Amino acid sequence: MPIILKAWIWLNKLSKKNPDYLPAFTTVMNRTWAHMFNMFLMRRDLFNRYMSWLFDILFEIEKRVDITDWSVYESRIYGFVSELLLDVWLERNQVSFKEQNVSFMEKQNWIKKGGAFLKRKMFSR
Repeated sequence: MPIILKAWIWLNKLSKKNPDYLPAFTTVMNRTWAHMFNMFLMRRDLFNRYMSWLFDILFEIEKRVDITDWSVYESRIYGFVSELLLDVWLERNQVSFKEQNVSFMEKQNWIKKGGAFLKRKMFSR
């Protein structure tokens, strides 16, 4: 089962524990875009609220999910989930945001990177 599907299943289960987040969860899961890389700047009060909410969920996933036999890539479930949860939290709490482009300073091998991406999408368990 692809890792993003595993992450989605867990997010779906956890959304039932936080029903007030369900509309935001549904909105975010139906988008074709998301804020990736877990990079953000925010006011301290928002940051503290978000971290408290986020880590409650991540610790719950950690208790319930055995990643022992998962690949190194799949073991990054907590990072994948947290990327999606940022958007759920922003949507639910109606936090306005501005986006900034991210630039890679080192040379990128786009053929290798694209091939690895396609391989994960087509052949991951």
